[in-house]
Amino acid sequence: MKKFILAAALLLIGATAANAQKINVHAGYAYSTWRGDSGSALHGVRVGASYDLTLNASETFSLRPGLNYTFAMDKGNHLTNNNGFVLVSSNISEHTVALPIHLKYSFTMGEKSRFYLFAGPGMSYGVSFKTKYKFTPDPDVNSPLLNNYDGYISRDFFTGEATSDIDDPQLVADYEQNGIPPLSRFDVFASGGAGVQIGRIFLEASYDYGLLNRFKDKNDGTIGRDQLNVSIGYTF
Repeated sequence: MKKFILAAALLLIGATAANAQKINVHAGYAYSTWRGDSGSALHGVRVGASYDLTLNASETFSLRPGLNYTFAMDKGNHLTNNNGFVLVSSNISEHTVALPIHLKYSFTMGEKSRFYLFAGPGMSYGVSFKTKYKFTPDPDVNSPLLNNYDGYISRDFFTGEATSDIDDPQLVADYEQNGIPPLSRFDVFASGGAGVQIGRIFLEASYDYGLLNRFKDKNDGTIGRDQLNVSIGYTF
């Protein structure tokens, strides 16, 4: 994580030294999907900043390094165990930092508006990716067996380890063993998108396609991460 942040900082400092003419900040919606053995989809928000380093006098081409943070999550409920007398709510949360480097092509559409396309590589780091199950026994069922199912189990997708306050080692072991195998935090992705800028306000959409198999043990199969982004931003 420290090396990733250092690389991002050095790139942004280098961009500043190269006379970056525009600084962009943005925020918007993120739709994160895990393709392969997981198949889960998470909704969230993405915020970030980037530089536009102009490569020609007409500002048609520019290099745009950036730094983005995404928080995505999903919730669900289902009945399980003891003939369906325990309600289990699940909460998956994902925190990711990404460093894209785009080549941007833009052209004017009017006096104060421009349309642009961009594409390029990037790398990302998974800060945290966990799922938490909350067990709630049915209050109308008077059974001492259900007392063991009052609490939570949290599983880390990167380490595969589970923590819990439930006094049932076998239940905790089941959730730890039945989850997807441990994932790698690092990814390399290819991304592209389009946007329109009117004055200093811009609206853009992009898609990041993960190129690496994120399973730590490649014998476990194949899983990749993709993300759709829709953002609104401001150029200084």
